[in-house]
Amino acid sequence: MSPSSKALPLLLLLFVLHQSSANLIRDTCKTGARADPNIKYDFCVRSLESDPRSRNAHDLHGLCEASIDLTIRNATRARARAQELMKKARESVARACLSDCMDLYADAVSKLRDSEKAIGSKRYRDANVWISSAMDAPTTCEDGFREESLRSPLSRENGDVFGLSAITLAITNRLAN
Repeated sequence: MSPSSKALPLLLLLFVLHQSSANLIRDTCKTGARADPNIKYDFCVRSLESDPRSRNAHDLHGLCEASIDLTIRNATRARARAQELMKKARESVARACLSDCMDLYADAVSKLRDSEKAIGSKRYRDANVWISSAMDAPTTCEDGFREESLRSPLSRENGDVFGLSAITLAITNRLAN
């Protein structure tokens, strides 16, 4: 058997595994978007496909681990962005809102890390509680600016963290049932 014919089965297997992961992401996003109006199909697919761990996930548990990691990274970045903006803010009201957002995200990241441990131990119901709680951070952060009649400089970050949390929650809900 020639070397090229030996490589063909391996390449075929890699192609099938890649297609399987892509289908897992699309199917998960489709199911999530149907069940939860907070999950936008295109955002879900784009977000999960951007992450190598998601693309390489072979089952829903692996996809869930990748999704919670992606959510944690985005929440951590949102907190860092709030901190960066707070240093530059001139108005005390804006600084107060940003400070609140930093605190909210610090708490959210802690809860998401607890969720990550719970997911690793397949305690999906515990993860659901902490993810649900962490989802309040982006909404409350946005509300703080709105209540002060200010435009939130964190709207994109807040939307991403909320959306990613909703995706992860949908996956843990499926795994819990």
